[in-house]
Amino acid sequence: MGSTLVHFWEALVLLGVGWNFLFIGGSTLLATLNIEAERGKVQGVNDLVLRSAKPLT
Repeated sequence: MGSTLVHFWEALVLLGVGWNFLFIGGSTLLATLNIEAERGKVQGVNDLVLRSAKPLT
């Protein structure tokens, strides 16, 4: 295990890429599990919950 600045940045990049894959995958799954008429409302509620919970972390 390295502890240099390069290793730190590599870990942050990999964490960011993983986070984005999970976020996009979850949003896509949420959109496909709902009917067309409810899709916008469900995504809006999801965005509201995510943005509201962000200050708590």
